[in-house]
Amino acid sequence: MSEAHVETLTAINREFRLERETFERIQGYAHSVAEKILTDPRFIEHARNWPGYDLLQRNRAALEVWPQIEETLGLGGLVAFEPFVLSPSAASAIHGEYNPGTQTVRVNLHRDIHASFAEMISTLLHEGVHGVFDRDTAHIPFDTAIDALKSGEISYEQFMIRTDLLTYLAPPAVDLHDYSLGPHEQAAHSSEEFLARYLIAQGYDIAPRLPDDNLLHQHLRELNLITVPPEGV
Repeated sequence: MSEAHVETLTAINREFRLERETFERIQGYAHSVAEKILTDPRFIEHARNWPGYDLLQRNRAALEVWPQIEETLGLGGLVAFEPFVLSPSAASAIHGEYNPGTQTVRVNLHRDIHASFAEMISTLLHEGVHGVFDRDTAHIPFDTAIDALKSGEISYEQFMIRTDLLTYLAPPAVDLHDYSLGPHEQAAHSSEEFLARYLIAQGYDIAPRLPDDNLLHQHLRELNLITVPPEGV
């Protein structure tokens, strides 16, 4: 992607926001996942013992929690799950990924990547949300998306999410601030923000995902979906 194309895409994404109803839907996902963490004895134990877990124990914890997230997101049987291990130096701190080609969510279980069980779950939610919006717009052909938008067959939000998948597969070289404003990343990053703030309010030690000056963060505040500082701090 040329520098001019990156600048144009960045400018478009800085102006685009998902609909309030979409953010509220994502917030509902995050709160449901948080409630599972707070009430399931298995997950309470994993949260307590995570810092001392070896790789096999972290793998078991991830395999236990993914079906709960998958169920919450309505992805049952549609998305595969694969833990992996890659050091921060080799992976530039890759926490996880969603592969739309194989419809697979992957999470990095290297000891230095996720300091807490809650952070690992946050990554799973983030990548799972990518899967949700890939599923919801997969029926829209790329080559006729603009025609479907013009005819009113799909909404502008659907058009932006679907066509953003092409950028998601080959992301431009931009900083986290602009990266988080891509339509797919707005959905995924907001899910982590909602999850972190819900857990913070319940006494969990997890940092909010986005800095206060992030445009997505500011938009969520304007919608009164988050507060500054997070409740519980």
